[in-house]
Amino acid sequence: MHGDFSPEARERALRTILVSDVFADNAETIVTALVDVPAGHVLVAVVDDGHGFAGTHHVEESKIVERVPELEAPGGWAMVFSPGTKSADILRRANQMAEIAKARLERIDRIVARREGKLAENSAQAFLEAEGVEDAEGTGRAANSERDH
Repeated sequence: MHGDFSPEARERALRTILVSDVFADNAETIVTALVDVPAGHVLVAVVDDGHGFAGTHHVEESKIVERVPELEAPGGWAMVFSPGTKSADILRRANQMAEIAKARLERIDRIVARREGKLAENSAQAFLEAEGVEDAEGTGRAANSERDH
């Protein structure tokens, strides 16, 4: 399986869960700011790396790809909203953001646990082989291992 299962990726997923609450807590502020969005623009709501609401910004639709990463800055988060977005929409999206991050966190934990288990098994196997311990078939695996039953 491919992907980033590093401690940093796990931390980012945890922080994203926290940040989703910041967006939800500021849903009314975001909706209020949407009233002033000019035609051809969207509203970008930003949460900084300290999990604080960093405000909203009008961004031209044609400049979203460049501007959103700039507004997020390292370690921040942004959500893009179109005029007409309702508070319920923001709450739903914040909830989805949290659910996706929770699922990512669970996948990371499962994969890391599986890898650690394999590493432990491989380490034990290497130790047994280095010590010259072999099973009855001469494969180097210890006889009567739990996995053989």
